[in-house]
Amino acid sequence: MQRGNSHYNSILLSKYEEFRPPEVGDICYIMDNAYTRDDILDMEVKILNTLKFEVTVPSALQFLEFFIKQLGIARDDDHFFLAQYLIEATLLEVKFLKYTSFIFWFFNVYCACDPIFSHCVS
Repeated sequence: MQRGNSHYNSILLSKYEEFRPPEVGDICYIMDNAYTRDDILDMEVKILNTLKFEVTVPSALQFLEFFIKQLGIARDDDHFFLAQYLIEATLLEVKFLKYTSFIFWFFNVYCACDPIFSHCVS
């Protein structure tokens, strides 16, 4: 397998991003059988092992989903919707990009549950 790896990266990316990724057999066909099924699967394993399967980081919304359960707040609670709105609104601001997803989650849940903001959910 001395060929370029950009094809493999594209295949792996499509599997990660696409709603319905192409099957390995289809990929072999599209590439005019330049790679075998085993070549493709072996390279995917190598790429993922090199990345230690760290292909993404949790988003602020994923933190919200997980920790809101820990706080005993239901998904249909107004505090959840306010926290979700605040997260989505702050993610649109470039100046907030320096903060981690956890900081986003913590700040926005705090604001949504703080008595100062209680008039927003009443």
